[in-house]
Amino acid sequence: MNPNISSRLIHFALTFFVAAVIVYPVIAQDEVPLTPVQDTEEAKKSEEELVKKALTLLDELITDSALLNGDENRNLALGMAIELLWKHDEKRARILVYQVMNQIIAQNAAYVQELEQRTGVRSGQPRNPSGVRQQLVNFLAGKDSKLALEFLRMTKMPLPENRRHPGWNYQDQYMEGQLAARIAQNDPQIAIELAEEAIKNGLNYQTLEILNSLRAKQPQLAAKLSGDIIGKLKSVDMLNSYDHLNIAFNLLANLRMSVSGPPSPPPTPQASLAPGVSVTREFRPAAPPSSVYSPEAQQQFRDLLGIMTDVALRVSTTSLLNQQGADIARNLFSQLQGYLPEIDRQFPSRSATLRAKVTQYGQALNANPHQKYFESIQGKSPQEIVEVASTAPQGVSESLYHEAFNRAVQKGDRETARKIARENISNPWQGSQMIANMERQEAERLIQEGKFDEARTAVLQLGSEEDKVSTLARWAETAMAKKDEQNARQLLDEARSIIGDQMQTRVQLEAQMAIANGYLNVDLDQSCAITEAAIERLNKFIAAALEYSSFMRARTDDPDQSAGMISFTYTGGVGRHLTLLARKDFDRAVGLLRRWQMNEVRVMMGLTMLRSVLGDQSNSNNPFQYRSTIRRAITQ
Repeated sequence: MNPNISSRLIHFALTFFVAAVIVYPVIAQDEVPLTPVQDTEEAKKSEEELVKKALTLLDELITDSALLNGDENRNLALGMAIELLWKHDEKRARILVYQVMNQIIAQNAAYVQELEQRTGVRSGQPRNPSGVRQQLVNFLAGKDSKLALEFLRMTKMPLPENRRHPGWNYQDQYMEGQLAARIAQNDPQIAIELAEEAIKNGLNYQTLEILNSLRAKQPQLAAKLSGDIIGKLKSVDMLNSYDHLNIAFNLLANLRMSVSGPPSPPPTPQASLAPGVSVTREFRPAAPPSSVYSPEAQQQFRDLLGIMTDVALRVSTTSLLNQQGADIARNLFSQLQGYLPEIDRQFPSRSATLRAKVTQYGQALNANPHQKYFESIQGKSPQEIVEVASTAPQGVSESLYHEAFNRAVQKGDRETARKIARENISNPWQGSQMIANMERQEAERLIQEGKFDEARTAVLQLGSEEDKVSTLARWAETAMAKKDEQNARQLLDEARSIIGDQMQTRVQLEAQMAIANGYLNVDLDQSCAITEAAIERLNKFIAAALEYSSFMRARTDDPDQSAGMISFTYTGGVGRHLTLLARKDFDRAVGLLRRWQMNEVRVMMGLTMLRSVLGDQSNSNNPFQYRSTIRRAITQ
């Protein structure tokens, strides 16, 4: 093998491995609800002191963010700081918004310049440096919609005409749609302007979200937007687009609700789709106020129903020659069946032809030669289902064996279930996993019933030591939730006796952190000792991984390699531990935080930890949680 190719493959493999292993905790996984504080003078003083300490740490982390390697890291850190700082010092938070804005503008200019200078000798393209935009725009949308829009538009990538490619502007269009949907209730005029501008470039689901937001408070604006969407649907070929077809049906459902109120649910096409195919995206708007029941809505419903009728009549055998065409037709006919009574009334001259086509194509599209096997097992025992499966074709038999296993579990016949998993499931690993999950569920049932001794016996049937340890630690948390400290301590001690001090592998470290989190409410000293050992272990691994990756660079001046980044999105549960600890003993949490040697991990983990103290509950449902991607340039 060519040595240069070999070197690059090794570098890629290491980067991929580290990206999957040494990373910062994803906030959505490690999110910990804020602990309510009792409304007493003493509690208020304690909370005020805690917030004061947290703001001091936040100020330190904002300063340290300038030390991070990579523009994206610095922007991400400041973006998280803005969210934490806003309700405590809005003026400074706004200053940071403009700081991030200016940094991204400069990064975009540098990106475009680098792109223009590339001659094609080296493969690949420079990385777009503005990954924080979507999160920050979404946060600002709930605080200041005009500032959010300004930030979004000022930080748009200014690609020159000769460098643009199909879909290059998709992210900005998507983000503007999300922004408009979020601010529709607070600033409907800006929302409708954004929606109308987006429609010029095409239709997307965000436009429907904007429409649903406008319907309750601004029915006239909603009616105008609805008409614009229908106008656009007239010019697209729905037989070649899942999205356009589903947008049309979702709008049709909204209009039907406006005209006659919530209908009985139409038949769903999902059950008849080919495996892995999903073409329906449902929106479930609340019933609109009576002011929406207007002649305009009735006319729009009729217009769109007519469009969908014409689309269905255009379906031919040619439309079904490929999988996508067949799936779209199946979706179309399945959903249109729920509107046949309205079509009879509105378009009687086309109704009979349409009904005949729906019946003809519906039967052909939904025919399932294997359905007889599944119909034949109704009410049968697990053993009888196994007999049916033995005569079924490959693929169908596997599904039937799974059904037999599940029925045995439901009946409490775990011995039969084990036998089916071992003898009939073709993949031995899958069969063993099915048995393990069954045993785990049984043990969980025993725990919920408070039968800790029986559950401990059951958990010993699980496979790996790490699996046993993690399960025992989780049960300890269940016991503490029931204020059963004695059983919680016994479970944790037993878990500790199984694994000892081992942290040589990722799963061992995760198991140790599960124990550490359990000890938080039982033995704080031991909990923090385990966490400190885990941090030291990860510090060594991060340093070794960075050193090795730097050593394996093909050449020191290679722009792809020297600007190469290693991603850190995992820390074995340390982040969750610090977040929980911050509310119990903030000073100890900060002490552990300072044990991290890598600036990127320390700063980003500290910012996440502060969410438990400074986090804005009003923004806790933010669908765009900050992605905790931490990157460090291999070379300084």
